[in-house]
Amino acid sequence: MAETIKAIHYVNQFFGGLGGEERANAPPQFVVGAKGPGQLMQRIEPRIEIVATVICGDNYAADDALRVAGEICDLIQRRIDAGTIERPEALLAGPAFQAGRYGMACGAVCAAVEEQLGLPAVTGMSVES
Repeated sequence: MAETIKAIHYVNQFFGGLGGEERANAPPQFVVGAKGPGQLMQRIEPRIEIVATVICGDNYAADDALRVAGEICDLIQRRIDAGTIERPEALLAGPAFQAGRYGMACGAVCAAVEEQLGLPAVTGMSVES
């Protein structure tokens, strides 16, 4: 069997299980292990291990996506430095489907993680986004 890929998963407040629009202002949170669609992802593709999930509210992320993406990179790096998780090999974001705020955040987080942490990152969304 192929080697396992350790990944961080970025999701919004809904997919992270925090709630709907009433939690859209939630700042980034770090949870060890998979939440929401990350749990399904691991069952479908056993070569992926979600070592942690970063959850952030859509409104919080949309207010300043570049700043928030930097906050998320700092949060991930602090957890690596603290030994909470091993250094992941990739970041997965979404899926964002046709969600405007969520899609923008997924793209910004992927770009920041690649630039600041040197990790490959991928997101999925509809062509309209």
